[in-house]
Amino acid sequence: MPGTLQPPPPPPLPPFLAEPSLPPRPHPAAALAPYYPLNRRSPTITAAFIGKIIHALSAERHKLRYQLELKTYEVARLRHELGETRRRANADIATLCKKVYEMEKERLTWRERGESTEEEDQGQVPL
Repeated sequence: MPGTLQPPPPPPLPPFLAEPSLPPRPHPAAALAPYYPLNRRSPTITAAFIGKIIHALSAERHKLRYQLELKTYEVARLRHELGETRRRANADIATLCKKVYEMEKERLTWRERGESTEEEDQGQVPL
């Protein structure tokens, strides 16, 4: 309607709320520039270029596979070491438990006979 008032336009956003301007993005083929180039006379991809890309990807795959194999062997070695450490710790714990059991059994047999241990004579009660 020609005679109605229009609301004023909204004020501009403060700088911290405005969308940042992004730098221009590089062309996707720029990453492939070392393997390249496109045929200079026409912008088509040559067979040699495709071969170089396939060769580069294959080399990268072999490198990653080798690194994965090294990591796999490293994990297996660490698991083996952990297992050995656990076995030694369990053996040490079993040895200590056996010693404590033998000492306790010996102390009980002394009590059954009416004798006292040296610790009890000195006023120290063993665990």
